Amino acid sequence: MAVGAAWLAGAVSLLVGTQMVMLIFGKLATQAAPLPLLLCIAQFVASAGLAAGASIANGRGIPVMPSSLLPSVGMLSAVWTAGFVLFNASAAVMSPGIVNLVRCVEPLASVSFGVLMGKTYSWGVLATLIPICGGVLLASFKGGLDRLPPFAGVALAMLSNTCFCLRPIFQQKYQAQPENGALDSIGLFFNVCSVSVVILPPFVFMLEGSLLMPELNKLAAAGTLWKFAWNVALSSLFFFLYQFTQLLIMSKLTPLEFSILTPIVKAFVIICCAIWFGDDFGVQSAIGVAVSLGGGYAFTVAKQAAAKPPPNESESPKTLKPRRVSKSSRSD
Repeated sequence: MAVGAAWLAGAVSLLVGTQMVMLIFGKLATQAAPLPLLLCIAQFVASAGLAAGASIANGRGIPVMPSSLLPSVGMLSAVWTAGFVLFNASAAVMSPGIVNLVRCVEPLASVSFGVLMGKTYSWGVLATLIPICGGVLLASFKGGLDRLPPFAGVALAMLSNTCFCLRPIFQQKYQAQPENGALDSIGLFFNVCSVSVVILPPFVFMLEGSLLMPELNKLAAAGTLWKFAWNVALSSLFFFLYQFTQLLIMSKLTPLEFSILTPIVKAFVIICCAIWFGDDFGVQSAIGVAVSLGGGYAFTVAKQAAAKPPPNESESPKTLKPRRVSKSSRSD
């Protein structure tokens, strides 16, 4: 569809607004109790329920997937869930604005994993990693090693990048299944969230089980348990609204148009986070963000250009050279 300025502004506002509310209340929740896995499972439970409600309201019922799709949807859910768990854990350690800044180097994780899998990339694609990484370094460096983001937070955000860059691989495996037509985008989202709800509880008990009751009892003793529950609920609601809005907007745009929208949204989220959470964000940071996001857009365009098949000479009459046809090679 043709994208007008007003439509684009509305799309950016919705994506930035829903993501910011999700991040603000998620940060409030993890500040009150360092339980990012509990926050994640609440987000997925809310999203599965609301996605089912959206599907029912659309007259399609609860979109339960065929059992043959479970392996591909299960793997897609696993990497997607791990990405958000690590994102929440990183945001619990440092500002969500810094987490989103580190998320800008996801193309580096994507290329690194691709190289390990035996893929090759054009020099044009590799060259875009220079502004992507250089911009993040420029925006992050504030004049001293003591002012760098915490290593644990950066490491968690980079691991989150690695998980998110695996999504296209399992998305392609899902799309290769002949039964994938049984689910629309909301149906797939519902099933991914439902699988996440099933696989997360063991990790919650293993990693946060010893903290869960002491933290909740501490909140109850302070009289702030209801506030913690409210922050988790609002973060979960806007987690769904952000994902749902993203799905709707993606359905209206071509991949190239959406790749243009993505860095714009990231830039606004980073700036809004800097303002809300009080991050040190000056001219140097703004230039670094612009350079990195420009590199991210160039990375998308370069990958699309490299993925295009070479022109077929048989379909390009202008490139054909005349040749002499002998009687022995001519077909009757």
